[in-house]
Amino acid sequence: MRKVPEPLYQQVLEIALALTNATEAGNAPARRGAYRRLRSLYRSRFGSPDPFLTETLADFTSGPRTAIKLYRLAIRQSAAFPGENLGSKQQALAELLAEIEQRHQQTSYYSVSTGTDR
Repeated sequence: MRKVPEPLYQQVLEIALALTNATEAGNAPARRGAYRRLRSLYRSRFGSPDPFLTETLADFTSGPRTAIKLYRLAIRQSAAFPGENLGSKQQALAELLAEIEQRHQQTSYYSVSTGTDR
């Protein structure tokens, strides 16, 4: 298993904890602020990506389509990091894809049952 560089790990851990605490407390402004910090950290590393950071950003991204793109990117980035854990990225991606497919099927069934598919 790959060891994430300590400074990056500590930064991400601090922000992820702030995001989790803000979410649990129902503090939307604090959550948005912590998410902006995470996104800013991600952007500051443009050109030297780290799949750990990309995956963490995906974990806290509320839009499923954006999160899917980030998980896929994290999986691709992992190729450059021997020992990088792929399992959590692949599982999160699979769960999001299944959720989107389920929503699509529900919408399709509803449209057919109500006659709104025409």
